[in-house]
Amino acid sequence: MGMHNYGFLLDENVVTLKSLFPRNRAKTVHDYKLDGEPDSKVIKVAGDEGLIIVTADAQYPEFFRKIAHSGGSKQHLYGLVLIVPTDLERQKRLFPLNEIENRLRLNEVKNISWPIVSGYNLLVRVEEGRRVTVQRLPPCPAKTDPSEFSQTNTLGE
Repeated sequence: MGMHNYGFLLDENVVTLKSLFPRNRAKTVHDYKLDGEPDSKVIKVAGDEGLIIVTADAQYPEFFRKIAHSGGSKQHLYGLVLIVPTDLERQKRLFPLNEIENRLRLNEVKNISWPIVSGYNLLVRVEEGRRVTVQRLPPCPAKTDPSEFSQTNTLGE
């Protein structure tokens, strides 16, 4: 199996950032008519579509952990980008996206890309000062075996 194709689903609190993402890679909750819908529905649509969720909602990592630990769940999860500033102007200063991607590191491993974030269901936290941290989220029960991805040795254990 080749590298997972990735895309982004922008939550309500970051929809105005869509123009900062590659045009063919970004969808918003508006595109899926999810305005005002519960976060669980946004997570389901992102999982069904294979999209990385982008949000400023600090509760999302906990939602992902609950899904991962819910034994019987068949929900796929494809990663999360948490934009820490909630103010739009401060959020915009964190981009361009390729600059964020160049800062992705996990346990001193360099060259982590968006397909790896998606393939391994990683949490990318983007903070003011363009500080970027990456951490593993618990694997979801339905997740494809990571050994099927072509860059499995990149992450190490």
